Amino acid sequence: MAEYDDNELAAFYCEIDKRLGPLARMGGAILKKGTVLRQADYMDAAGIAEIDKRLAHDASSFREKLFAIIDEKGLTDAEVYKGAGMDRRLFAKIRNEPNHLPKSDNVLALAVSMHLTLDETNELMRAAGYALSGIQKRDIIVAYFIEKRIYDMHLINCALLHYDVPLLGKYA
Repeated sequence: MAEYDDNELAAFYCEIDKRLGPLARMGGAILKKGTVLRQADYMDAAGIAEIDKRLAHDASSFREKLFAIIDEKGLTDAEVYKGAGMDRRLFAKIRNEPNHLPKSDNVLALAVSMHLTLDETNELMRAAGYALSGIQKRDIIVAYFIEKRIYDMHLINCALLHYDVPLLGKYA
């Protein structure tokens, strides 16, 4: 059984209250020193079910999304990974290993290679567990080119180089 001092419990409850709000300590009960926290103390069954549903999202949803886009656009695997400046072995790993998630710069390079819109790029990034940031230079620059429908990896990398940002694709 875990032992907690009063300061640790107070900090723990503060964090639980911030994250879970009214579901936090059922009935407002306070744990006594040495009590082991149980599921019922911090969440109800509906909360557990909702979190389980969200956790069910995994790398396979990225793969499914990527290959659905490739099929929709009538592209070949080679066109996509070559256009992204990606090694064939890395692309094969994405295709063949259900739990493999590429790095965010590789997902961006794939989006550019497939000529995705900004919305489609954001969807693909989310499926891989990433998001385009409005403050990271790389994301701002790549988003600019995607918005302008300029999908030339060389031009994008020239802009990234100009702003001293790591490049996409094989030159990264």
